Amino acid sequence: MPHIPTAPVSPPARRPHRPDRLLRRGTILVLSLLLAATGLGAVAGPATAATVYEIEGAWVNPPANVARGNPVVAEWRINVNDDQPAPSNDPVENVTATFQAGKGVFDEIPDMCKTADVTPPSSISEDGMTLTCNFGTVVQGTAIVVQVPVVANGITGEEMVLSGTSPSGETKNLPPIPIRNTFAMDIQYGGTTGGYIWDDIQAPSYVDVDVQWSLRLGKGSDPGPNEVTYRLNVASNTGAPVHVGEHYATDEMGCTPFNYGRADGHPWSELPGYPESQQTSFVDECILTEVAPGVFDLTLRGINYDLADVPSHDSSAANGTGNPLPPDWDYIASGSLYFRVTTNQAGSISVTSDAPTYRSPTGLTATDLPDNNASNKSYTLPGYWSASWWRPYTQSGGTPWDDTYRVSAGTRLLPHVNHFGNRIPGAETDLYGECLPFDARYVRYVEKPDDYFPYAQIRGLIYDPEEGEVSGAPLNNPPAMEYYIGNVGDPDQFDCGSDPGNWTTTEPDDLSTIQAIRVVYPRSLYAAEGIDGIQLNAHVRIRDDVPVGQDVWMFGSVLSGNGVWSGPESTYVVTPTENARYPHTNGRRDILRIVTARPYLQKSSATATVTPGVPAEFTLTYSATGSGIIPATVDGYVIRDVLPLGMRYQPGSASPEPVVSTDGAGREVLTWTLNGVATNVQHPLTYQAVVDPSVAPGTQLTNTAQSSYGGQDSAPVSETVTTTTNGYTIIS
Repeated sequence: MPHIPTAPVSPPARRPHRPDRLLRRGTILVLSLLLAATGLGAVAGPATAATVYEIEGAWVNPPANVARGNPVVAEWRINVNDDQPAPSNDPVENVTATFQAGKGVFDEIPDMCKTADVTPPSSISEDGMTLTCNFGTVVQGTAIVVQVPVVANGITGEEMVLSGTSPSGETKNLPPIPIRNTFAMDIQYGGTTGGYIWDDIQAPSYVDVDVQWSLRLGKGSDPGPNEVTYRLNVASNTGAPVHVGEHYATDEMGCTPFNYGRADGHPWSELPGYPESQQTSFVDECILTEVAPGVFDLTLRGINYDLADVPSHDSSAANGTGNPLPPDWDYIASGSLYFRVTTNQAGSISVTSDAPTYRSPTGLTATDLPDNNASNKSYTLPGYWSASWWRPYTQSGGTPWDDTYRVSAGTRLLPHVNHFGNRIPGAETDLYGECLPFDARYVRYVEKPDDYFPYAQIRGLIYDPEEGEVSGAPLNNPPAMEYYIGNVGDPDQFDCGSDPGNWTTTEPDDLSTIQAIRVVYPRSLYAAEGIDGIQLNAHVRIRDDVPVGQDVWMFGSVLSGNGVWSGPESTYVVTPTENARYPHTNGRRDILRIVTARPYLQKSSATATVTPGVPAEFTLTYSATGSGIIPATVDGYVIRDVLPLGMRYQPGSASPEPVVSTDGAGREVLTWTLNGVATNVQHPLTYQAVVDPSVAPGTQLTNTAQSSYGGQDSAPVSETVTTTTNGYTIIS
């Protein structure tokens, strides 16, 4: 077995010290403050008797173990005495204790620790592991009681420790508390680039295709193993043999950094000159090995878990910055796999990974998520016509006909058909044409968006442009657009030459009645325009009520001088399509599936400790995220937050206000229903809650929240705070 080193874990972000904020909120207030008449408020000179200090400490209700990010409170008693038989009650200036944490950090300064008008002022060290607490002027004969929260920051198997040092240098160590964290790890496939390369486009014998992968670590997770091996099953839809392939631009074989093309859902690795927010690391070694026909092993070795290069966006061109990556995962590595398909036919490959169980160096296990362990990639050869969804219209990656196109209801789309009719012999008077029947149950025809789509709806194509020629330019005298206002029935089998009474060259006022469009023209148009063919585009929009998961199709047909519209008879297979209305895509039939935003929720508290009777602040950070084409905003986003017994909502502290109810256990439940939630944006929602005075000091209070949207629920999130109390006792 290889040696698996324990990867370092960076401490969580620590709030910067802001004394005014901490004191104003009263995050740790004095519940019992007993002052003698000659106590702290008295004006007196400095102590004349020698000061003697004692320090004792103990955890307050310590848990059996603690997870990273959770607080545990220690109570410290510091006695300030003198060396005389009877206490003198003389004042002692700048009484300062120091607390040192290991595998834990301080993220707040107790309010008894003064930050102004004392030397030195109370502070937290830059690494968060040392708390200097200056109590100011304290009279001899005082017993100081201060509760100090420490937030765990270590990996499973380590121990959080805490020591306290009195002003005279006496140090006491508290018993260590074991750390036990969560562990989540996953490899993701899915989106791919649009690239593939044939060895010879005229007489092909093989094609190289690439498929992308990303390795993810759950937020707050322990690091995973140094090495992982996955078993891949790879198949061509035509049964052609598949072997290890070669990078398109280098001589690297098999597994390489992802540095070519764009792929939805995947950040690049090692691509200089591009935004760091779209890049992650590669691995020290990535080995793709063919172990049997159609069976490969992928080994990743030397995985970097330091989270120094964690991206926030994928490599797509969406919004100019890529789509945001899911915030509940850290993308720690990505790469590309190259396969060589020995074939002279167009087709596709499918790649499916197993879902291994990962074991962390700390002994925890996590099972890979199987739902994102497959990719399809199509590859085609030049022909004289084809039809597909045009993905650049939505800034999406992948290849036509590969069943990876994902959009949401309401999205505008561009189905198109390309037809190089001039490559087919015929007479100048023969009729040619292009047609696009619509999947009318799920899409409707809409006007061309002139503001951002610069292309004509009818474009001239040149098969092999010479210097100075432009393929795709508008025509000087385009043929008339015809609209079909009948019922196409099954759009896959619709004959674009049928039902002539329902074809019209007048665009109807109600565009929703249009179920197909076509153009028909004589072959002589090619010579007159100096082109080899025509591209026909249609602008359609997914209907708002189309459910998540629905397959939506486009279809194309052409007329090539023989009086018959080709298309419906095609049995050619590019990519099999499971759980869809049609069994496969082909060169004139393409698929997309409907997705929507996924709810995601995080929860945090302003402080790790709360004082009974004093409002404590909590923040819910919610988002609706997705890596496909999702709506700009969503309505009906619900957040439900259950407060623990002994805690209640502070009315008026949230905007908007929640609906407050009580569940069967007597706990308050806060519910928000939000509309107009911008997607792929993190939104903070802050509220306050108050702990009942009857709750004992040291009690850990955990409240759990969850968000939901579109029939999907986020993972539940919890936040734990601990009640504290601080004070003085003066002995006179």
